[in-house]
Amino acid sequence: MAKLYLQIIFFAECILIALNAILALTVFHESVWGITLSVLSSTALVVLIDTFFAIFIGLMPKKWFNANRKCFIVSKKEQAFYEKLAIRKWKDYIWELGGLGGFSKSKIKEPKNPKYFERFIIESNRGVVEHLLGTFFGFSICFIIPHHIWSIAIPIAVINLVLNILPTMILRYNMPKLRAVYFGLLKRQEQNDDTQNLGGKIE
Repeated sequence: MAKLYLQIIFFAECILIALNAILALTVFHESVWGITLSVLSSTALVVLIDTFFAIFIGLMPKKWFNANRKCFIVSKKEQAFYEKLAIRKWKDYIWELGGLGGFSKSKIKEPKNPKYFERFIIESNRGVVEHLLGTFFGFSICFIIPHHIWSIAIPIAVINLVLNILPTMILRYNMPKLRAVYFGLLKRQEQNDDTQNLGGKIE
């Protein structure tokens, strides 16, 4: 399914290059190769911006992204909004890049381990911040190539916005379920510990 997501990105890039090539010949009076280079270099710059924030946020303390942080709690209204978008039907088509950072969020691998869910939540919250920063600063290319702001900079920034917002919504959509499982496992673990301690006292 991720292949479809990558294909959409590829075709969007090709269409953008083609349109700008036409503009180069008819409006800008620039070389097709020059315009193509501008599109590709702008795309690479946005990717570098996204990568920078992924690395930067990855270095931040884990406690800033834990399950108790109120800013990461998803409200019922927000959850209902995602349901209206039918996110369940298309979320599996979005490429999950967590594996590149050492923790894949595509599947639950340890369904009974609270430590695993704790990290899952932390990495998901990191992802939300990374994507939001990447979305915002992606528009900085408008200041780098102001002579092609409408034909190259803004379209690429908008594509980057979409590519960041979609996984952000998925991460937020999954958060209530992750929190419910995590706190449920913690409670069960505490009950088991209390039972064992009580048994030790009786003996």
